[in-house]
Amino acid sequence: MTKDSLKPRNRYLIIGLGLFLGLILSLILSFNYWLKIAVEKVLSSTLGVPTQIARLSFNPLAGSLEIERLIVENPGGFSSPFLLGIQSFDLQLLPSSLFLPTIEIQSFNLDHLEIYIEQGFSLNLTPVLNHLKENAKNAKSPENRTAPETKFKASRISIEQVEFHAKLPFWERSLKLPNVNLEDLQTNDGQGLPLSEIFSQIISKVIAPVLKDNLLEIPKALLEALRRSFATSVANI
Repeated sequence: MTKDSLKPRNRYLIIGLGLFLGLILSLILSFNYWLKIAVEKVLSSTLGVPTQIARLSFNPLAGSLEIERLIVENPGGFSSPFLLGIQSFDLQLLPSSLFLPTIEIQSFNLDHLEIYIEQGFSLNLTPVLNHLKENAKNAKSPENRTAPETKFKASRISIEQVEFHAKLPFWERSLKLPNVNLEDLQTNDGQGLPLSEIFSQIISKVIAPVLKDNLLEIPKALLEALRRSFATSVANI
């Protein structure tokens, strides 16, 4: 067999390999696209308001998840840009736990979190906290379960660059808050927590300095509304 006769075969081999790699790449991109839509739906359902994600990348073999620009929108009737915005975060899961009732989060690193609290006729955060409370209540009620609920354990959660914005008509303040670190998020007996409770603990930890020390010198009406929302929603979860 001559070298000239091998050239077409080599060419076909390269073309075939290129097509195969292109197919694999398209499957990965398609998987991440549909997963992004599914995650948006889960978060929107959990929080009770629309949630958008700019980019998502998931490697199930490594258990790694990366998300860029996640936006939790305001409930209707508010003018601030959004309720909660995250520039980026990466999540490291225990791969074997993806097929178990409780998913184990080994690390969750979040960079640049922005929260807008706005007081109109009501507080923009209140409907979300109430929705989280209702979700947690339903999760504990056996008659409302159609299937076992996926729960989560988190070994470590780290949040850096936290910005808090408070807004009233004709009044607005912004403040950078301390970084947040949470460890061993699970029940006292080592069981997993519903996703809604994980969210509640994170939000509570982030906003705690504002409620405790009133670092922004928030007007009394807004500060009391914030404290009331957390007292009736987060504390009872």
